[in-house]
Amino acid sequence: LHKESMAKDKDVTINTSILETPQGEVKMDEAFKLAGGHGLYQKLVTFAAISCYVTNMLYIFSVPFFLTVPEVECQYELRGDWEKCDAEEACDEKTFNYRYVDKYYNMVSEYDIICDDKMQAAIPSSFFLGAIFSCGIFSTVGDVYGRLPLLIMGQFFNIVGMVILGLFGDYNVALIASGGVGFFIGINQSTSFNFLFDSMEDKYVTFSASILNGCWASGEILIALVFLGRVQWRYMVMIIILVSSLFIILLFWVIEPPRFHYSKGNAKKALTGIKYIARVNKANLPPGLMLDVKSLKLEDKDQTSCKAVILSLLCSRKLLWRLMLICAIYCLSMMVYYGISINLEKFGGNMIVNGIINALAEIAGVITGGILIHKLGKRFTLSGMYFLAAIALFFQGLLKETPVAASIMMYIAKFGSASGDNLIFVFAGEIFPTSVKNVALSLGMMSTTVGSFFAAIIGLLPYFPLFCALSGLAIGAGLIALILPEKKEGESLETVEQLNGQL
Repeated sequence: LHKESMAKDKDVTINTSILETPQGEVKMDEAFKLAGGHGLYQKLVTFAAISCYVTNMLYIFSVPFFLTVPEVECQYELRGDWEKCDAEEACDEKTFNYRYVDKYYNMVSEYDIICDDKMQAAIPSSFFLGAIFSCGIFSTVGDVYGRLPLLIMGQFFNIVGMVILGLFGDYNVALIASGGVGFFIGINQSTSFNFLFDSMEDKYVTFSASILNGCWASGEILIALVFLGRVQWRYMVMIIILVSSLFIILLFWVIEPPRFHYSKGNAKKALTGIKYIARVNKANLPPGLMLDVKSLKLEDKDQTSCKAVILSLLCSRKLLWRLMLICAIYCLSMMVYYGISINLEKFGGNMIVNGIINALAEIAGVITGGILIHKLGKRFTLSGMYFLAAIALFFQGLLKETPVAASIMMYIAKFGSASGDNLIFVFAGEIFPTSVKNVALSLGMMSTTVGSFFAAIIGLLPYFPLFCALSGLAIGAGLIALILPEKKEGESLETVEQLNGQL
C-alpha cells in the first residue's frame, strides 16, 4: 500500500520487483528508468550534443563552399573588355588576365588559388589530418578521465582555432588553423556520441542518434541557404564560433554520465549522478536504491588508467574483431559519404541546389533507416543501404550525358550513404562495452578521418573512375556489415568482462 500510494502521489512508475530485492540493487538501464526515463535531463543532453555536432557539421560542410569556384571575369587581350568566364578559361594560357567579382567571397578568391588544385585540396586535407591525429592521441582519455572534461577542452580550443582562422588573412595560417580545428573537432565527434549514449537508457540510443544525424543533415540546408545569400566565408566562421560558444554554456548544466562511473565500478558516483538526473526530471527515486556492481564482473581492480583501458581492448579477441570490422566500415563509409559531399560541384547543376536536395535525401535516409532496423535488424538494413548507394553511384557514372538522371542517382546514393552512416554510429555505440567505448569509437573516428582524407584525393579522379571507385567502396562496406554481430534485445554491455563472458 505504501508503494502504491507513493507512486500515485508522485506520479512516477516504480518497479516493485526491484524494491522487493534484499539490497534494492538495479542495473543502469533500470536506474535511468526510475530517474524519469527519457525526461528533461536527457532532452537537455541531446540538445547539448546537437550543438556540438552542429559545430562540426557547419565547418565540414562550409569547406566545399569556401573552395567553390567564385565568379570570375576574364580579359582576353590588353585593354579588352572584361567578360564573365569559368575557372578553366581564367587559367588558360591564352587568357590575358582575370579578376574576381568579390575578392573576399571565399578562400579561392581571397588567396587567389583558382588555378592551383593542390592548394585547394590542402585545406580539407589539413582538416582531416588533424582529426586523424586527435583521435589517435586522445582515444583513451575519455575512458579514463570522463567524457565531459574532454568535450570542454575540445570545444574551447576549437573556438580558438576558429578565431585564428577567421581573423588572419594568410593562406599558410588558414592551412594550419584548419588542421587545428580538425584536431579538436575529431575529439568532439566521437565523445559527443558517447556522452549522449551514456546519459540514457539503451532503448533510446537509436532514436537520439537519428535526431543527431538528422540535425547534421539539416545543417547542410542551412549552409546552402547562407551561401545562397552570398555571405563571405569569414562571416560564416564567426557564425560557427557563436554556435560553439553555445555548446560550452550548455555543458555547465550537465554532469558526467552515470554510466561512465558505473562501468568503472564506482557505484557511489554513478548513484549521485542518477539522483541529480532524477531531480532535473522531477522524479522520485525509491528509498534505499543501490546499483548492481557485481554483475559487471570486474576482474581488474585498476579501471581508471590508460594502461588498463588499452590492455582490456588488446586482450579481448571479441573486442579486437569488432574493432577491426567497425574501423573498416567507418573508413569505407566516409570515403563514400564525403566523396559525394565535398565533390558536389563535379556532379553538374547548381551546387547550392545540389546541397539542399542532398541534405533532404540525407534526412530521409536517416528516418528510413531508423524505421527499417525494427523490421530487418541493424545488420541487414546497414548492408542494404550501402548496396543501394553502390548501385546508384555506378549508374551515376554512366549517366554523365543525362544530367537530370545523374542528379537523381546522386540523391539516391546520398540517401543510402547517409542512412548507413547513421546506423554504423549506433551499431558502434552498442557493440562496445562502456568501459572502452570511447577508445573504440575514437579509433573508429580515426578511420573515418582517414577515409575522409582519401575522399578529398579521390575527388581528383575523372568523372567515371570517380563513381566506379565510390561504388566499389560502398559494396565493400555493405559486405563487411553482414559480418557485424547483432545486439540482442535488452542486452547492455558495461565492461569487457561481461563481453568475454558471453557465449
